[in-house]
Amino acid sequence: MSEKSKESPTKVSREVKQTIRERVEQARAAHRKRTTRLWLFVLVPVVVLTVAVIIFWNSLAFIWVSFNLEYGDQDTRLDYLQIMVNRKDKRARDYFIRALDGNIFERHLGLQGLDFAGDASLCGKFIDIYNDTTDNYINLDTRISNRQLALELLMQYGGADYMDFFLKLIPDNQFWQIGLEYLEKNADVSMLPRLFDMANSSDAVKRHTAVKTLFWLRDEKKWIRESKEVVEVGAGLCADNDSCVRMWACRLVEALGGRKYVPLLLERLEDEDMAVVAFAAYACEKLQDPRAIDGLVKVLRLTDVPASRAARDALLKIGSFAAIPGLFAVARESNLDVECRLGALRVIVKLREPETDRIALELPNVQKDLISIIRSVDPNSPVESDSDMRVRIRVAEIICSILFGCIQEAIPEKAGYEEMATRAARPAESAIPRISKAWSKPEIMDVIFRAFAEESNIKVKSLLANALAGAKHGKLVDYLLIWAPDARSSERGIIDDALAIVTHDRDNPRGIDFGFKDASNPDEIAEAARKVEKWIAENAGANNSDGEK
Repeated sequence: MSEKSKESPTKVSREVKQTIRERVEQARAAHRKRTTRLWLFVLVPVVVLTVAVIIFWNSLAFIWVSFNLEYGDQDTRLDYLQIMVNRKDKRARDYFIRALDGNIFERHLGLQGLDFAGDASLCGKFIDIYNDTTDNYINLDTRISNRQLALELLMQYGGADYMDFFLKLIPDNQFWQIGLEYLEKNADVSMLPRLFDMANSSDAVKRHTAVKTLFWLRDEKKWIRESKEVVEVGAGLCADNDSCVRMWACRLVEALGGRKYVPLLLERLEDEDMAVVAFAAYACEKLQDPRAIDGLVKVLRLTDVPASRAARDALLKIGSFAAIPGLFAVARESNLDVECRLGALRVIVKLREPETDRIALELPNVQKDLISIIRSVDPNSPVESDSDMRVRIRVAEIICSILFGCIQEAIPEKAGYEEMATRAARPAESAIPRISKAWSKPEIMDVIFRAFAEESNIKVKSLLANALAGAKHGKLVDYLLIWAPDARSSERGIIDDALAIVTHDRDNPRGIDFGFKDASNPDEIAEAARKVEKWIAENAGANNSDGEK
């Protein structure tokens, strides 16, 4: 045998495997070479070419835009400026700066562009635009004016170098909130002595600036809250000869001084300036001190809407029944403006005592006093003032809503100018059954019935009739039956509505139609009388003469 044939099978197998491994490696190397060539000679050139095309096209497009911005008409310039703003293209910075010297529309777009392309070197331009009071352009979509944009850019790029400029925005300026925003970002404790100097200045504008700044920055700046001198400065300015200073001084002592300074606020409730009175009332609302009740009730007599509204809010927030006698005195005073009287009624109806969770309408003296307002006019008097009539109608509406069990007036409002906390509404809602029960007592119902029987005003009489009908008052049906033959045509609707309500039940949700269409027809009256007598006989157990269900 030859040597080759004598080789072992193991050695042959090893050689075969080695040959296969080499071929695999060779194949992989060839694949890598092909891939490398693909990247180097195909993909990379394609990417580079694509980027080059994009850059070229972008440059070409910018050249086209620049050409139109340079030589186009006004509409063309505005269109291409808007394109640059939307793209946030910083290359258009020079055109944005140039637009600041154009018309108000170009200026607006230029300011928008400098929001991302500006720097501190343009602050002088921004100040010039703000000082141009003839520029009254306001973007209808954003509601932002050119002057406001200029201030915001000055705040963005100016840093802390423009403190004096922004301090001048604080008093009576439409952009005072931007000034405060700047101070929140840049003011520090070193500014406090300066504000004190301004507060002691003979210039009312500087005093106004100081006290308003101290008030609005108190939450953001700890060094204001911890300074005892700030409260003393505010207390001293409460009697300032400038009304704007007094306004913000009231808020400052309320925010940092607390109830210790309530006497100062009570003095401001008698201020000659109604804005100061409104601010003082709002401060009393925040402090919730019962000592302010008498002063707030006096404010209700004022015809100034913001002041009286602030006083109502404060009385509701304090929630003391000690205010009730004064409120009724305002409601009864015929010489007062009717809105003042109705405002006092609104407070009475919504008044809630937080400690006991009682509603003023639950009190017997409040119930009797409300009814007494309805009976305050002589029924035989030929003339009733419009003010008295509106007040009596309002009281009748309140009573009607109470006896129908839908006392929305008793629930504190959750929105609007007389806003109260939502948590205050929940216990008031739970009090509705208690209020209805208190008003359904026989002695109260009989007083309401007497007021109804004696009333001559058709509107008040209608409301009281519906109130008694809703409470299923037993005497009402007898009275309506007696009254029907002599009722005028305008009064027959009252009779129909009241009888339908009083006979309302689950089986007959619309009530019984007694047929009082023509009170002059004896046959109809007789038929109606039979219906009423039948209904009384069938419901004798459900409705008795004492007014109970």
